[in-house]
Amino acid sequence: MRETPGAAPVYVPARYADGFRLVHAGRYDEAAAALQQAIERDPLAATDETLDERVHAAAAMREGSLTGAIARLERAVAQRPDATELRRMLAMAYAGDERYGQSLEQLSAAIQRDGRDERSRLTSVEILIASGQTDAAERLLVETIALLPESGQAYYRLARLYQAQSRIREAIAAFTSSAERPVLVGRDSLYETIAALRVSEGEFGDAIAASRVELEVNPNNAAAHRRLGDLYAQDGRLGESLAEFAAALFIDPRDADTHASRAQTLLRMSRFADAVAAARTAVTLRPSHEAAHYALGTALLRTGKTDEGLATLQKFEQLQAAARARRDAEWQLKLLKEQAVEQVARQDYRAAADLLRRAVAYAPPDGSVHLAAGALLIKAGEYEDAIPLLQEAVAREALEAHRYLAEAYAALHRDDESRAHQAAYDAVKGARLRRGVAIQ
Repeated sequence: MRETPGAAPVYVPARYADGFRLVHAGRYDEAAAALQQAIERDPLAATDETLDERVHAAAAMREGSLTGAIARLERAVAQRPDATELRRMLAMAYAGDERYGQSLEQLSAAIQRDGRDERSRLTSVEILIASGQTDAAERLLVETIALLPESGQAYYRLARLYQAQSRIREAIAAFTSSAERPVLVGRDSLYETIAALRVSEGEFGDAIAASRVELEVNPNNAAAHRRLGDLYAQDGRLGESLAEFAAALFIDPRDADTHASRAQTLLRMSRFADAVAAARTAVTLRPSHEAAHYALGTALLRTGKTDEGLATLQKFEQLQAAARARRDAEWQLKLLKEQAVEQVARQDYRAAADLLRRAVAYAPPDGSVHLAAGALLIKAGEYEDAIPLLQEAVAREALEAHRYLAEAYAALHRDDESRAHQAAYDAVKGARLRRGVAIQ
């Protein structure tokens, strides 16, 4: 199967792993028998009396009707309490409605009835993480791996959890284990991640090895060739670095990053005229490329073009200053957010909201800071002040703000506007469910 660069990995469910391994070994008759047995035991593939309920509930969720789906599934679960897939679907619907406690109850009941229910276990992990229970999520993942060692998805989710907690050694081990399980697509992105983590640990040899496996999986990935070229350059293997840059440019000749990296390697090899040409191409393709301007300015000076070289280095300094300003803004935003969190811990929601309103000046354009400030003002009971912030959040595509706008307008007895925003929020939840927020 052809890999799509950067695609998130999609794993073969644990129950099908043996069958897929038999396929890869060319033992097709045995593979067909193993896969057929797995299908017969798979609750998701069941064509029993639960099928009609599952189909109708799924249709309701796709249409954004969580209330209808929940009501239907609650009745179905009451009639068939041992149907684990019905319980998982009900849990997904509850989660879509942010009823995490009820969602976890259903998943726990499904796991009690079938301890090897991989989908319910992984769905439970996502709900635990969404509700802030990361320690419980980790314990469940470790338990799932012990019970279902072929679950690549469990290893991958555990690796992501470790990565988020900066537990890099454990993350590398879990990502590596996940890559050893049957993967339908996205194996190259796994090795890209492993290589990046190896670099963060200063392990360039191991990072190079991971990058080479990434390219074995998907040799037409220009960005992967560039990253490997950069790794070779950091390891002092300049000839191999140039070879990887040549491969990257053969695939994508308009990649400014590759031209800039190539220029830097050529500089280190004292091939100054070639470095000028490569850096000029990078600057033409992306005029704001800092590293390309630095390489170009340095190479021009080395070739005797002093005035042009100095002017180019001055441009590099201007780009650096702009980058520093962006970093300063990011730091101010981070600091104000941390101070807001401290105020929330003291339950001083008004003070927290005021801090976030100051943070708006440094905020990204996604509306997330407006949304957070508005939500805190709702907690403080400052409904009139919250509405403009929440409206701006909606305008910036932070659609969760509809939920708080509905609450604010209801508190102000502006019922028509409240209902309109509640309907918009219900549509957002339905769309989120249709996009597959919960584990399939």
